[in-house]
Amino acid sequence: ETARGFTINVDRPRFVRVFQNLVNNSIDAIETNGGTQVEIHAEAVGGVIRFSVTDDGPGIPEHIVASIFEPGFTHGKSRGTGLGLAIVNRMVRAHSGEIHYEKAPEHGARFVFTVPINNNGR
Repeated sequence: ETARGFTINVDRPRFVRVFQNLVNNSIDAIETNGGTQVEIHAEAVGGVIRFSVTDDGPGIPEHIVASIFEPGFTHGKSRGTGLGLAIVNRMVRAHSGEIHYEKAPEHGARFVFTVPINNNGR
C-alpha cells in the first residue's frame, strides 16, 4: 500500500536530517563510484511507514555492515566524522522506529527505516 493519507508524528527538523544524511551519503557513493541513481520510497506496512533510500553505488562491504551505525565509524570518506549514520540511527529510534542496511538488489546500498503510523491520523 502506498503511503498516502497516513499521519506520522515526527520532529520535522530531525526527520529532514535523517533524509538529508541518507541521500547525501548515496550521492557521495554514486559520484565517487560511477552510479547514477538515488531512489526514495515509502509504503505503509503493518502499522508503520517503511521508508527506503536506495542507490546504485558500490554498496557497503559485508565485513563492515555490523559497524556502520556506531559513532565514529567511517568508511570511504577522507573527511568523514563517522557520526552521520549514528545520528540517523538515534533519530529514527527517538521516533520509535528502526533502521537497517541491506544490499540493493543488483548492487548498491539500501537503508530502510520505519516510523509508526499515528493511530489518530487515519
